[in-house]
Amino acid sequence: MEQRLLANRYQVSRELARGGMGVVYDAIDRATGRRVAVKVMLGGLAGDGDAAARFVREAQACARLDHPRVVPVLDAGSDRGNAYLVMAFLEGDTLQNRIRLEQRLQSRGAVEIAIDLAKVLEYIHSQGILHRDIKPENVILTPHGPVLTDFGIAFDGKSEQERLTQSGTMLGTPGFMPPEQVDGEKDRIDARADVYALGATLFACLSGRPPFAGNSVVNLLRSVLMEAPPKLPSLAPVEPALDAIVQRCLEKEPEDRYASASELREALEEYLVSTGPAPKSSAPLAGAIVILALAIVSAAVLISDRGSGPAPTPTPSQEVAAGSQAPTPSRPASPSPAGPTPNVSPLDEFLDEPRATPSPRAEVGPPLAEQRRKLTQGRWAELNEDLARLTKEHPRSAAVRELRGEAALRGYFYRGGPDRLEEAGRQLDLALELDPSRVRAVALRVKVRYRQKRDYEADARLAIRLGKGTSAMAKVAEADFLLFEARADPSLKALNEKHEVLLLQEAVKLDPKCWWAVGDLAGRYTGLGRYQDAEAVVAAGLLELPSDPYLYFRRGMNYKMHGEVTKNAASLKAALAAYDEAAKAERRFTALLLERGYAHFLHSTISVENQAGHRAAAISDMENAVKADPSSAHAPYVLGIAYASYGNHAAAQFAFLACVKTDPDHFLGWAKLAQVRFPHLNDLTGAKAAAAEAVKRCPKQDPSYAPLVQLKAQLDQRQ
Repeated sequence: MEQRLLANRYQVSRELARGGMGVVYDAIDRATGRRVAVKVMLGGLAGDGDAAARFVREAQACARLDHPRVVPVLDAGSDRGNAYLVMAFLEGDTLQNRIRLEQRLQSRGAVEIAIDLAKVLEYIHSQGILHRDIKPENVILTPHGPVLTDFGIAFDGKSEQERLTQSGTMLGTPGFMPPEQVDGEKDRIDARADVYALGATLFACLSGRPPFAGNSVVNLLRSVLMEAPPKLPSLAPVEPALDAIVQRCLEKEPEDRYASASELREALEEYLVSTGPAPKSSAPLAGAIVILALAIVSAAVLISDRGSGPAPTPTPSQEVAAGSQAPTPSRPASPSPAGPTPNVSPLDEFLDEPRATPSPRAEVGPPLAEQRRKLTQGRWAELNEDLARLTKEHPRSAAVRELRGEAALRGYFYRGGPDRLEEAGRQLDLALELDPSRVRAVALRVKVRYRQKRDYEADARLAIRLGKGTSAMAKVAEADFLLFEARADPSLKALNEKHEVLLLQEAVKLDPKCWWAVGDLAGRYTGLGRYQDAEAVVAAGLLELPSDPYLYFRRGMNYKMHGEVTKNAASLKAALAAYDEAAKAERRFTALLLERGYAHFLHSTISVENQAGHRAAAISDMENAVKADPSSAHAPYVLGIAYASYGNHAAAQFAFLACVKTDPDHFLGWAKLAQVRFPHLNDLTGAKAAAAEAVKRCPKQDPSYAPLVQLKAQLDQRQ
């Protein structure tokens, strides 16, 4: 096949590797000029149905994976009866060659490699894939870190008809396989099989040999099944604490190993912390650079996807001052000062910490200005196509991963859904794994982690340190920290919101095109009843970011809030016009549907003008919002308020039940449910139960707590 054209596109030059299923060639993609690796199934296997299916399954499994430490599949097809895969071309040395050259690796270096591989396993397991052939030969050490290869035999774990490996069939490499894989017990093979193999790989890194050996395959397999692995300190200078981690990975019974790759990773990270900081300098990788692509023989198996519960996305109530001046469209104006600048920021102690910026480890990515414009303009189809292409072309670009995370987060704000939030977090994690110094990615992850109810404080600290006072996104992260802190402790609200406004004002000055800063500042002004200032910020932002649906949404929120507080129908009409403008660019904007529906609802309650039309539009928009994001508890809550106001108490009860089912801690949903059940539906028992839930779930420091206690007491007195 050398020096021939494959599929009229790939110019094949030389053979790189050969195995039991196929051959990997060095090639040039004539369409892009890019160097690639092409894997072609061996001709003798073309008539083997199982082999052909495995080859196709490899393409499907790899195509599902999107991780910088997994070689991406760029293309797949068949040419004159020869099935082929096209993969990214890697330059690096195998871990096996590294061990062979150095005899054994230093403990810290070996553990760091194992941690990186454990992170890969966490990801592929979350995608429903087991690797089943982890070994040093299938790990390539690139300048950007280790890359896992070899996904040659995969099957759908959910479909018995598609299983390619039956009980009693052994696949994998004997020296690195767990006992259940040696026995071919397919029903016992799960993520802990990969934990075993990673432990065996770490054993080889530390000792220079696999945990088991034999003068024949039979003897080797007997050792795997029957014998305990040797203790590492008897073979190499390895600390007992590290040996204990490895020995647990190599337990015969899956139940005795680490339950998951993440649990193993945490143990390894704790070990590294206990050993102290890494040396300031280290020797370069030993050994010659070897050009490699995906390895040939592997065993990968699809397992059931791991579900995750929806992340609750409560919308905080905003306090506004009645009688504030209505906003009017205006030319951009500088926001008025928020008051005297406080002398001390609640996060000043963060600034006293060391501000060392991690060295970037990612490849230099492509310019992304055009893609950012598409993001702000809601051009999702074009943006998604661009990002898919750029990810394949630059799999180790932190900038591309960061933009993918930002797009997913913005998509979450528009359309809701825990899957989008999870994807945002994953892409931002990957970006920061490639380049820990990216301030924007850290700041965005603060927003993600708060909504996932995870620790976000460390990221806020890091963003501030990295920003060094000159990053708009670092200011946004600090403002977010103060906002979230005040939500947890309302006594801090008055103090923190002054700092938040000052920080966001500085952020907008640093970067007038930072839509996060512009939108957040407008939102803070609206919450403070400073409607004119909010309109000025949005107007200025739209000059920098024309047609940005998020900014039109913020304008609508501002007018809606003013109309609600002052009972001003003209402001509500202006809000509806702004929402309609946002919908031109982002029709599936779930929050927009909900807020526009609420604006219609408010208009129907304060004005008789086209009252029936506004009522119908309110219910339509709100119901569409509930359908668009089933994970939202707030959408059915607002819908229930509208139904109750319009006298449809049965529908209101159904909506409030949907609210508390989605988020059992939504105490206002429980309270509204109680008020609908009695007296309107004459269900006193149900009302008492709902009121009790409301009181139980409402924090005592919340302003709603006292009224809820009073509601419960009133219901308890009724017979």
